Amino acid sequence: MTAGPGGSRPWEPRSGRTVPGQPGPGGSDGPDRPFAAALNRARTEHRALVLDGASGTELERRGADVSGDLWAAALLESDPGLVTAMHVAYLDAGAEVIESISYQATVPGLVAAGNPEDRARALLARSWDLVAQAASGRRTPDGRPVLAASSIGPYGAYLADGSEYTGDYPAGVDATHLREFHAERIEVLAAAGCRLFACETIPHAAEVAALVAVMREHPEAEWWLSLSIRTDAHGGITLADGTPLCRALAVLPASGSPGGPAAVGINCCPARLVAPVLAEVRATGHAGLAYPNSGETYDAATGTWSPPDSEHAGDTPPAGPVPTDEHPAGDGTDPAGGHSTHDAVDPVGFAAAAADWVGAGAAMIGGCCRTTPAVVRALAQRT
Repeated sequence: MTAGPGGSRPWEPRSGRTVPGQPGPGGSDGPDRPFAAALNRARTEHRALVLDGASGTELERRGADVSGDLWAAALLESDPGLVTAMHVAYLDAGAEVIESISYQATVPGLVAAGNPEDRARALLARSWDLVAQAASGRRTPDGRPVLAASSIGPYGAYLADGSEYTGDYPAGVDATHLREFHAERIEVLAAAGCRLFACETIPHAAEVAALVAVMREHPEAEWWLSLSIRTDAHGGITLADGTPLCRALAVLPASGSPGGPAAVGINCCPARLVAPVLAEVRATGHAGLAYPNSGETYDAATGTWSPPDSEHAGDTPPAGPVPTDEHPAGDGTDPAGGHSTHDAVDPVGFAAAAADWVGAGAAMIGGCCRTTPAVVRALAQRT
């Protein structure tokens, strides 16, 4: 879920852009709200939906070159078949919800890589087509359709400067700028047919407000909000930009209301923060979700991952720029192409910890940095 390396790339908003959308006929968890319905069933059954895991290094393990500015999104042009194979691997492992590789794919980013604007839009739409086609016809253990979502990374992922971990956006980047930035990508994906958006690793309070505003213009769609968090000097939980978590949650519309996310939680974080965050989410009435990191520590200076060596090893989210993509997998290589000499994560141990997250209120669980299809399989077997 994190930004690739590289310098900051300024983006200028387009004035007057509108986001189309027509409301569906159902209620907040009716037939046109399959994600909300699945979350409600999971909560009733005291279990959690299983989300997929990492993508960037899973694709690299399969032979892809993800070293460019677009990371995994480069495969939308060069090898879409490999992307499909990765999606299928997570489905075969038991994922009930899978995400596209659009975390760092934006129209301006694809244009900067040399694509004409119409081609950039087509490639972005292809990210949805690939994940939707992979999920088509697949069923969960209880016979319901697997759900596909488009990954919507933060503005910091587009900047590729690690600011999804700090919320330190350039001067002048306000809610209006962020709203227009996200509206463009969501407009393209909605036109392609996407009805579920995974807005993830969001570090900034203004960006939360911007996403609510954009999704309010898409009443036909569902979305979830997953935040980038840290702890302050007093042990309090904040967004990466320093906004207290309770304050960020307080302004969210209720699930089922215009602009309201179907679920709220965190990703790309240390596992020890999951339970306290879920407690705050639970108090708002929103369904909770969590997909933390494997527990390893990333060293940006050496480009390597280290295994946990203490009770809180890996507690600090990687500081940017962190060269990973979407939910970077643990497959024996680090996201930048270097190698580790240990297994990235113990799937059974990760799944055992996830059982506690379900008890704390998570209605969907998965993995972020350095998790694998094996982790997803363990989660599916445990839930």
